[in-house]
Amino acid sequence: MLQVKTAAIVTIRKLLKERGAKAERRVCERLAPETREIFERIHTVAWITNEQDAEILTAAAQVLFPDQPGAIQELGRAVVKIQFTGPFKSTLVVPTMTYVFRRLFQEMRAKQEESQDRLQGFSPITFILERVPNLWRLFYDEGMAKVQDISPNHATLVVEDLSGMHPISRDYATGFIIGLLELAGAKNPRVEHRDQNPRAWRWEMHWE
Repeated sequence: MLQVKTAAIVTIRKLLKERGAKAERRVCERLAPETREIFERIHTVAWITNEQDAEILTAAAQVLFPDQPGAIQELGRAVVKIQFTGPFKSTLVVPTMTYVFRRLFQEMRAKQEESQDRLQGFSPITFILERVPNLWRLFYDEGMAKVQDISPNHATLVVEDLSGMHPISRDYATGFIIGLLELAGAKNPRVEHRDQNPRAWRWEMHWE
């Protein structure tokens, strides 16, 4: 069974705390007792089952983005933007994950400035996409991710050797990728998940 790191859940708890104790309670009310116990004790990054992760994502999206179409994807967009650029003041976020996200974004900015100094082309979008396989390994204990066919306005994320993934988690991952593209400067990014081939799941990415 696919295991998922709780980095997103840790960030979601931070978002909920900013909304107040009532928001956290509303999420807990939507969770099964076992999942609620896990959610309440998550203070650092650990591993949970994909089913538990999807249950928490669903409840959090309902509370943070009520009655909003595509709430799960919106949650993914919100989480990635906090993880990459937000001020990690909460002790809920462990230093190692904070370090990874900040260094990646700082490295991208440094490369961009270097290319400007040398009058060479540099694409922040390509830079980020080339590092998506490493991000996948941070969050999931299954699947070999690779990004193919990178062009000025399109790329494909392919994940092989994945036994399965909850539909909610797929939708969340779609929103996460959209958020990554936006951070890299992509205009109007669109991401579509395709699972016709269960041995090679695909996320098709387009932007302007």
